[in-house]
Amino acid sequence: MPPRLATGIALFALLAFPACANGVSTSAEYELQSPIDLTGYATVGGPALECAYGGNEPSVEVANGFIAARYEPGNALTLGGREYMLREVHAHAASEHRIDGELFAAELHMVHQDKDGGLLVVGVLYDLGEPDPIIQGLLDAGAGGSVAALDSGLLNPRVSAPDSSTGSGSTGSGGAPNSRCSCCASAYYRYRGSRTTPPFDGPVEWIVLWEQGTVSPEQVEALMAVNGGEPNNREIQPRGEREITLVAP
Repeated sequence: MPPRLATGIALFALLAFPACANGVSTSAEYELQSPIDLTGYATVGGPALECAYGGNEPSVEVANGFIAARYEPGNALTLGGREYMLREVHAHAASEHRIDGELFAAELHMVHQDKDGGLLVVGVLYDLGEPDPIIQGLLDAGAGGSVAALDSGLLNPRVSAPDSSTGSGSTGSGGAPNSRCSCCASAYYRYRGSRTTPPFDGPVEWIVLWEQGTVSPEQVEALMAVNGGEPNNREIQPRGEREITLVAP
């Protein structure tokens, strides 16, 4: 069971992506705020996440409470025929999103941007358990080490997905056909929200993977250490009338 950690937000810098031509609001008053509690969702069919990462290495910055690996275009994710480029990977401890009220130990964010400036963020939630290679790669890169472990972790496919009628799922070891990265071959929660860092603008298409990973207590402590030993997650925001779906491709 993940730790019930206090929530809070570090005053860290906003992601360095401009608001562009597809109606992204630059106002701090954008009403569809994130994160939210993912509950009251309907399980539906829908498009799979199709991704091809491995195009280039990131630059790594440690500032304002978190470690950010930033990418130039070259690592692609496609959803419903629309292509997005991976632009940043960072992590929060504790998690920002909850599922049916449950707080998790950590949450990884893979921030993508389309050609019009529209943002799509893939979130991965973590229970306490074995160390996670992506989180460890991020920590190592933030400490001045190689980014190879981070990139290797992103290329490992996920292979579990719930049945669209029962919600149950299974995990295999060989990977799904044609999947090349950690966000592929998994069911996901989907909703419309905002960035969780200042200025909290939107819209952002949120994809939170149904399958959780595991992260060690030491990794959670290391993530918090970057923020002076404090959590760097934003508090839960009102859902309002927004629709949340659990998509099982």
